Amino acid sequence: MEDLLGYPRRAQKFLQDVRAEMKLVVWPSPSEVRSTTLVVIMTTVLFAFFLWLVDKGSERVVAAILKAHGH
Repeated sequence: MEDLLGYPRRAQKFLQDVRAEMKLVVWPSPSEVRSTTLVVIMTTVLFAFFLWLVDKGSERVVAAILKAHGH
């Protein structure tokens, strides 16, 4: 029963701690967000292109193997 009665106090302490920690957060500027977003998009496109090349290359290798074995 004591645990149940202590819950509001613990919840209030938790929220105070969260508020104090949020004041310590250093948020990025809009230009930092734009530049890092651009890096993420460019990296994603490059990896997608690389994986497409690997997929097409492996497709050709498998097709050549199957053709060589008469399938």
